Amino acid sequence: MDLTRRNFLKGAGMAAGAAAVAGLAGCAPEAQPATSDAETPTELSSTSDVRWSWDAAPELPADDQISETYDCDICVVGLGAAGPGAMYYAMKNGKKVVALQKLETMHNGGGGCGVFNTSDPEKYGLPEGYDFQTIMQGLVDATCGKTNHALIRRMVFKSGPAVEWLRDNIPGANLDYVLLSGDHFGTAWAIDGWESTKDGIGIVGDWICNWAQENGGTILYETPATQLIKDDSGAVTGVIGQTADGSYVRVNTTDGVILCTGDICDNEEMLERWFPEAIGLPHFNARDGLDGDAVKMGTWVGAAIEPVAANCQLHLDVAGNAQFKGVPWLTVNNKGERFMNEGQWFEFVTNSILHQPNHECYQIIDSHLLEGIPAYNRAFMPPDNMEAVEGMVAEGTGFKADSIEELAQQIGIDPSQLKAVVDRFNGFVDQGADEDYFLDPKYLKYAGIKEGPFYAFHYTNGINCVDAGLLVDDQMRVLAEDGQVIPGLWAAGNASGGMFGPDYPARYLGFSVGRSVTGGMVAVQSILGTVDEDF
Repeated sequence: MDLTRRNFLKGAGMAAGAAAVAGLAGCAPEAQPATSDAETPTELSSTSDVRWSWDAAPELPADDQISETYDCDICVVGLGAAGPGAMYYAMKNGKKVVALQKLETMHNGGGGCGVFNTSDPEKYGLPEGYDFQTIMQGLVDATCGKTNHALIRRMVFKSGPAVEWLRDNIPGANLDYVLLSGDHFGTAWAIDGWESTKDGIGIVGDWICNWAQENGGTILYETPATQLIKDDSGAVTGVIGQTADGSYVRVNTTDGVILCTGDICDNEEMLERWFPEAIGLPHFNARDGLDGDAVKMGTWVGAAIEPVAANCQLHLDVAGNAQFKGVPWLTVNNKGERFMNEGQWFEFVTNSILHQPNHECYQIIDSHLLEGIPAYNRAFMPPDNMEAVEGMVAEGTGFKADSIEELAQQIGIDPSQLKAVVDRFNGFVDQGADEDYFLDPKYLKYAGIKEGPFYAFHYTNGINCVDAGLLVDDQMRVLAEDGQVIPGLWAAGNASGGMFGPDYPARYLGFSVGRSVTGGMVAVQSILGTVDEDF
């Protein structure tokens, strides 16, 4: 069957999503057992005899601690990348929605929104349209196969229609596409008459939150969700939230709860459990409160947590502008030692730098630094102008000198050490073969360090996010350890797992945000019973 934008909805394999994840769920070493049908949340009690603080569920607050009760169809928990679209799509389909948001406003931490399967791809730079064979194979390969392939497929094919539904249903919305990595698009947004402090898809989320409050929706800001409510059958029927004054609110739902609370990067105990390498790294996203709330609340109602180690989305932006991150130039640690093949995919470059002293490195290049830019298909969108270079020098993350020795002194490396490494590397450039780390000759030929001025660019590793999410099927329904759906509970964005495996494939730029927007809206479709239809 020819894979097109629309006919995927009838494709085989969607029903296999839950079964595929059930196999993963059965391997989870740390997840808690599902509660029995007869068990209610009030019967769960905490104990000190646990390995992790979230292993034991707290008691539900007493009735006299509840300051207000809300009744609705759907409760959306978290207003980041996934939550606003879910709230808007639900409300536009006639659902009464209450949203709980931990912060004082919505916040989208991602810089872009990567999507596939858009209409008119030829118009924006893909003259042959989408090559779904290559896209799907690439995503499966990049995630080491430790993922739910049906979920990946759903997010790929639904992502373009999701953002285009938002464009078509937000008055004055302007959506433009930017071709990324040759096989998918990033989105650029503006809304006529709407000014926002947010970037990218955050502009849309900001508008949605304002619209929702003016059109019958309820948003409780600075009210983080603390627990899920289950009935005697084991179905999730609501959420407990805590207000700034310490009192609690109760949200009762008839249709379901969608968890969109983000990742675990602010919770050091969870980092110790799922990705200890991230402990102590600076954070790229200026957010607070990413404490793994979905993991806690999901665990307490018997949800399975992604069994593989969490993927840590590392970036090199923390030290500064980092315009040339991942460009395959000679890279040395702070001792002046070369330590890797510089031609890796960007996510692997960040992993290699992670284990160097102080998690930092320097790229070394000469005055011809812009000549190979079009060939650097594995780098992270390097610019093609000297303004970016001079900008890094001006802000102190780039260094410029007339000699290698002077450059070494500026970056605090022994001049004789750096000169020796540069001379050896230049020898490889001349002979067209790298005998140390075997950098691809197509990159090596642009990497010579021979004609001044010479440049060094400094990078430090930092966290973008750390995903350890609840296992979901391809309808975003949360699964218990035995692979069965937990009625009434959905998760989207970084609160959900099974998407990226052990590492985020940064080569698919922006798809973390793209799958978040898509997943929130797919969760609503699942509630509506329309998940196999278009938006």
